[in-house]
Amino acid sequence: MSSEARAEITTEPSSAERHRRGATSIVLILMMLGVGVRTTRFGAMGSPSVSEMLVVLAACLVVAHALLFPNRSIIRIDGALKYFGAFVLWASASYFWAYHPEVVAGEVIAVVLKAVTYGLIIACTIDRTHLQHWGHLFILMSIAFAATAVHEGGAGGPAGFEQAGQALGGWSWINQLGKWACLLLPFNIHYIVFGRSRVIKLLAGLGIVGNLLTVYLISRRAPLLIITLELILFAILFKQYRKTLLGITLLLVLSLPLLVLSNPGFAERIALTALEINARLSGEEFEFGSVRLMQYPSIAAIKEHYLVGLGLGSLRFWTHEVYGFRIIFWPHSLILQLLGELGIPGFVLFAGFILNTINRGLRTQKRLVREERLEEASLLTAMICAAIGLVIYGQFQPIFTEMHLYLSMSVLSAAACIYASPAPAETA
Repeated sequence: MSSEARAEITTEPSSAERHRRGATSIVLILMMLGVGVRTTRFGAMGSPSVSEMLVVLAACLVVAHALLFPNRSIIRIDGALKYFGAFVLWASASYFWAYHPEVVAGEVIAVVLKAVTYGLIIACTIDRTHLQHWGHLFILMSIAFAATAVHEGGAGGPAGFEQAGQALGGWSWINQLGKWACLLLPFNIHYIVFGRSRVIKLLAGLGIVGNLLTVYLISRRAPLLIITLELILFAILFKQYRKTLLGITLLLVLSLPLLVLSNPGFAERIALTALEINARLSGEEFEFGSVRLMQYPSIAAIKEHYLVGLGLGSLRFWTHEVYGFRIIFWPHSLILQLLGELGIPGFVLFAGFILNTINRGLRTQKRLVREERLEEASLLTAMICAAIGLVIYGQFQPIFTEMHLYLSMSVLSAAACIYASPAPAETA
């Protein structure tokens, strides 16, 4: 038998492997539907939402698979998930010392749902084809979210989103859209360069236009900063195809100031921030301003409760009741929230979850670049940029109990594992 024939036989998956791939593909499709449904309002206001129901269904399928076929394990627990599991246990224990213990259970359930999502994605994203499917989904989501921004906000800017939110009971996509744009943009950059067909390249180009249009319509400052940082980080990490990538990066960086100059909403918000900072530094009264600046008195809570925190979900109530703010806001800083609610242990465990994932991704990315597996290195770079961008975004917007961060971390973790192995040889 020839060596070619032997190679082809050895690469043919067994029936057990085909069974496992079939099971994981079903769960992966359900997970992707759960993520994709967030591009619409369908189920977003319900409890539970459609996407949460799909996550629970996918988890039940995994449990059933593990019970029926105990020797065909579908679960893969990585180092980051171990950190996250310990974090959930610590967050649950905070019930016993929480400032508002009645809110801990609800917050823990929200966090556990994200842990389940993370676990399902790393368990059921098992090969390079699955990673491509995630990338293609992100391209389509970029276009879908742009359509959502146009439909909801139109030309009305923030006022248009506010009116749409009031019509639907006070809820608006305006802050969610900025986070999604920061998550999705790096993937569009990758597919413009490495798209395997003209259709994919075209959709990626439309995706970038959609990301920028979304940022323009919502008139939020944080996405401008995060997108700029992601573009710079992408160019630094992925030096191959430097001219092409630098050209795209330069074009996008130059387009961002145009978004600001052409949108009065951006200029107004930036001017208000400068005015508020000046007023607070000089000790003047400022009736209402940015919750980012209003929340910094919560540092006093951290100084007093740094060992164990106020309990998960309690910081916003403490700040409201102690300082008398007219609103009960979610903490707009991930670091302040973790330290204030779960103390140093909670912060260390969650930081371990984040750093473990990003570190594994960076190590794998460097190896791919050395081995000149440039397409894989570029896609992994996009995942790293999205993950780091969202972590930084979390210092300006609530992100702790939302899907964005955990989705980016889980896909990055799966890719670091998959790309750590050699690419399979092509067979007939």
